[in-house]
Amino acid sequence: MIYQRNRDRRIAVLDANAGEFAPFYSLLSSTRKVTIHTSPSEIPAADLDASYPLLCDVQTVRDSFGGSLAALRSKFGDRPIALLTSLEFEEYLFDLRGLGVFQIGAKSNMARLEELIHFLDCVEDPRNGFGLTGHLHHTSEFHRTSVRGHVDRNAVVEQVINHFATSGFEIHELYNVRLILEEALANALYHAFRDAAGEEKYPRNSDVTLADGEVITIEYGSSSEVAGFAVSDNAGTLGLGTVLAKLERQHSGEGVMDENGRGFYLSQMLSSSLVVNVEEGERSQLIALFDDPRQRRDGAKTFMLNFWGADGTVRSCPDEELD
Repeated sequence: MIYQRNRDRRIAVLDANAGEFAPFYSLLSSTRKVTIHTSPSEIPAADLDASYPLLCDVQTVRDSFGGSLAALRSKFGDRPIALLTSLEFEEYLFDLRGLGVFQIGAKSNMARLEELIHFLDCVEDPRNGFGLTGHLHHTSEFHRTSVRGHVDRNAVVEQVINHFATSGFEIHELYNVRLILEEALANALYHAFRDAAGEEKYPRNSDVTLADGEVITIEYGSSSEVAGFAVSDNAGTLGLGTVLAKLERQHSGEGVMDENGRGFYLSQMLSSSLVVNVEEGERSQLIALFDDPRQRRDGAKTFMLNFWGADGTVRSCPDEELD
């Protein structure tokens, strides 16, 4: 079935249960010309290798392709593919490595138009994921600062927490924001920058002052619906396969005693939406978003690992990191 389009750009959907999410797909149709297929056999041969994006429901992919990237790509080629789901994160996390697709949109009848548009923009070009303002639609307040080392890190954390407090977040919610932010800053300070041998330059928990040219930037702000922060470095060394491995270890219980790696787990668990962006060799960024306490939504969350390769290729994740 084809909903009436408001724009010339196209998108295809594979979802066996699309009828249960009519409001969601009606909203999607206001952003693109949307063609919905309930099974792979419905897709015309001429459209199988089309260049416009394909959004696949996680459960439909499981049932149709057995969670296999090879099977999925043999059917649809190299077109941009992202996932949609109404499932909780831990219900599909262990499918992601096999599928090799790491842009997952929350399929919900409570979806918001602007966040859906931005998700599609990221599917078309992962670099669109960079920058907090792209995720704070109708931004009402925005700030940017930087951290040079462990000394000024605490002051920046307090600035961010104060902003969330004035935005209406309660004490227990502020604790969650602080926890994620401190972990994100620690990851940037101690893991982003490398020496000439490619080893991590600064020992964890050491007294760090960044060298000239090394930059960690913090953005934070809010809109009428969402508050959030972004922590960025100008190294671009974060491996998305590493992010995935740490999430898998924590959710499986194998990483309970790990000294590091819990930051991404906590970020996904405690935020409303998590975005990790990497432009290889140039910059890395973690964005954590939190629904306004007065407009909080339950259910599935958007989760994106966006990667832009040093060779200029658009990939959800470098293939070699998944081995």
